[in-house]
Amino acid sequence: MALVQMVKFTGKEEIECKAIADDAEAELNVALPALQKAMAEVEKLDKSAISEIKAYKSPPKQVETVLAAVMILFGNKTDWTTAKKVLGEANFLQSIKGYDKDNVSATIMKKIKGYVSHADFKPEAVGAVSKAAGALCTWVHAIYIYASVAKEVAPKRARLKGAQESLAVKQASLQKAQEELAEVTAKVNRLKQKYDDSVGEKNRLRAEADQMELLLDRADKLVKGLAGENERWRASIGQLQNEIGRSLGDALVAAAFLSYAGPFDTQYRSNLVQRNPSWGSSVLLQFGCILSATIRLVAGFRL
Repeated sequence: MALVQMVKFTGKEEIECKAIADDAEAELNVALPALQKAMAEVEKLDKSAISEIKAYKSPPKQVETVLAAVMILFGNKTDWTTAKKVLGEANFLQSIKGYDKDNVSATIMKKIKGYVSHADFKPEAVGAVSKAAGALCTWVHAIYIYASVAKEVAPKRARLKGAQESLAVKQASLQKAQEELAEVTAKVNRLKQKYDDSVGEKNRLRAEADQMELLLDRADKLVKGLAGENERWRASIGQLQNEIGRSLGDALVAAAFLSYAGPFDTQYRSNLVQRNPSWGSSVLLQFGCILSATIRLVAGFRL
């Protein structure tokens, strides 16, 4: 929430800074055409044009007035001797082209105002006497107009500078907050991914546990089911072991019965077994064998 408010306030200050800058630029643009026109005239000047002015031993009044105004802008004396000396400097034209128009003092502006407000201080009138002086006259007018506007714009520039500095501080704070937010967001995403992985692993283990529980339940049922079979198998094993121990006697009695009682009819054989139960036992005693209690010696033998 604090970051959202910071973004909101920073955006508001950016809009305010732009509004101040646009306002100041709009006012300066009023003076720029005149300055651009003057600089275009200055660009036409060359050493020969300057030499033309220097050639005057006693210059015309208009030329002398223009050079006096130029000297004031450069903070020099306004006499013709000083003017000719400055004109003779190799970098004079460069000084004109690169003049610091944004920092003209109030004292110089006050002095220049007396020149530019004079009826005879017109580029056209001066240019009729000397084209080079006319170009410099245009330049003086342009510098005065621009500096006047710049003076009015100065408070706005100061406000703009203060607003830009404040905005820079808040933008730096916003940038830091955004970086911290990005770091926290990345950490949250990593934790969320870790959480999702843990939940996935938990679900996998739960599903595996459910499957194992199902298998254990089935195994338990199988073991319990086999427990009953175990008792039956044990009983069957005991019975089979008992029958194995009596199988020799059963086989011996059956073979003897078939061999020796075969010629007799069914009725006789039944009477032989049923009325004389010791018959089989007496036979087995001779061989030390045991006879099964359930053996049937007459079933199926009918003549």
